Amino acid sequence: MGEFIQTNDLRAVTAVGFSQGAPFALALAGHGLVRAVAIVSGQDELTHPCMTPLLHPEVAGMVRAVREDPAGFERSFSQMATPEGLWQLILGMGSQRDQAIYASETFAEAFRRALQEGLAQGPQGHARDLVNALGPWPLALEQITVPVDLWYGALDSTVHSVHSPNFGATLAERLPHASHTVDPQEGGSILWTRARDILTRLKAHLAAASA
Repeated sequence: MGEFIQTNDLRAVTAVGFSQGAPFALALAGHGLVRAVAIVSGQDELTHPCMTPLLHPEVAGMVRAVREDPAGFERSFSQMATPEGLWQLILGMGSQRDQAIYASETFAEAFRRALQEGLAQGPQGHARDLVNALGPWPLALEQITVPVDLWYGALDSTVHSVHSPNFGATLAERLPHASHTVDPQEGGSILWTRARDILTRLKAHLAAASA
């Protein structure tokens, strides 16, 4: 195994963090494990002081619940985190642009299958990730030295969304090497509608680093 790792040096690694995957992708960047990161419709650190006035009361209540009783919140969320429940939540929170994408037969079938597979071993892992994402992040965004591409859709206007374009603006202020793209024609589903552009820009960072 040691020889395999030596001959397959994984230095040219990038990561994409979608929605509440943002803190996990940024953690990889903060520990120097990736060369560049794309945050797509990404959540900001909701416990940061700058976020308090931006939070919808429903989201603020979730953040408060995690702070006061993380284990209890995790148990409660685990009870409702079914593939069907999450699918209905995603549909209900999406903008008109997003709902048009999600409602297409091919996309809906693939996305619902992904939810089934992702929760095949139970909802506990997803619930724990949610608790970690809604709590304080154990990294200083201001010290991340790799490029971070922020991608948001301006049509993602759901007021209680945790991946509002407003959060892209706050992340851009805290990240020293961030590019910030807000597409006026897209919503939160920009991960799928502009996937080629997102990945192409990530690849360009690797080329620039090796030049």
